[in-house]
Amino acid sequence: MPIFWSDGIGSRRNHAVDVAIEWLVNQIRFWNEQYLLEAFLCHNRDWKIIGALNYLQHNYHELLKAKCPTIQPLTEPGSFYIQKVA
Repeated sequence: MPIFWSDGIGSRRNHAVDVAIEWLVNQIRFWNEQYLLEAFLCHNRDWKIIGALNYLQHNYHELLKAKCPTIQPLTEPGSFYIQKVA
């Protein structure tokens, strides 16, 4: 379970975000889940992507914000939604 704490101005921070910055920016590490998802989806026509929130955040922020009004410009969402189609 993620560890949350208040930053003193009413918002909550996720410790995983700080770890992610260290791993991705400073150490250039990635998660095993990322590789597993990529392998699973490669040439797999039984599933379709219905929401990659990080992609939407970086490429369609205003449209995403219309559906998720609490999302902020510097937020790095990690949710990835797929749907079985076959």
